[in-house]
Amino acid sequence: FPGSPKTANKRPAARLFPAPPAEKARIHNGGITALQQSGLSEGTMAERQASVDPREVERFAKLAARWWDPRGPMAPLHKLNPVRLGYIRDKATAHFDRDPKKLDCLKGLRMLDIGCGAGILSEPLARLGAQMVGADPSEENIAVASAHAQDNDIEVDYRATTAEALAEAGEKFDVVLAMEVVEHVNNVGEFVATCASMVKP
Repeated sequence: FPGSPKTANKRPAARLFPAPPAEKARIHNGGITALQQSGLSEGTMAERQASVDPREVERFAKLAARWWDPRGPMAPLHKLNPVRLGYIRDKATAHFDRDPKKLDCLKGLRMLDIGCGAGILSEPLARLGAQMVGADPSEENIAVASAHAQDNDIEVDYRATTAEALAEAGEKFDVVLAMEVVEHVNNVGEFVATCASMVKP
């Protein structure tokens, strides 16, 4: 969820999506405590339980070579991609007072795509001008993502790393995305809190 970048069109930080009703909070936020919602928790990030599920990483790493095959195992993501891309574009441009019809409507926004896989979402966001960082714990996925971006002359900063490592390093972003990821991680509450801690104030 974005915070305001250092541009002429400054707006107070706000969430792209409304907070869930109190009755549904335990379902939607994984039981995050008030301390976690602030982006903090007891101990350092390194001391917190990693959200990465090695079995899930291995499972998707085996599919790395076929991520960009629209008829392969990632076909559902390819079909969903235009919908989620349009949604992210529209919400981000509305928040930052941008014209969504401009080809570079996300220019100047630093965005993180956690669990980016081979870059199916990172690349089109970069084409819209976003300064993309794509992070995935699978080195195989990152290798495929980097090669595909290079072949298509698209600049994306791909890293074989985790949300915890990025947060521990003090990374900050205007928009943090975790698309189709939470169902594959351990300790969802801590994962969401870690992602939230990287949103610019």
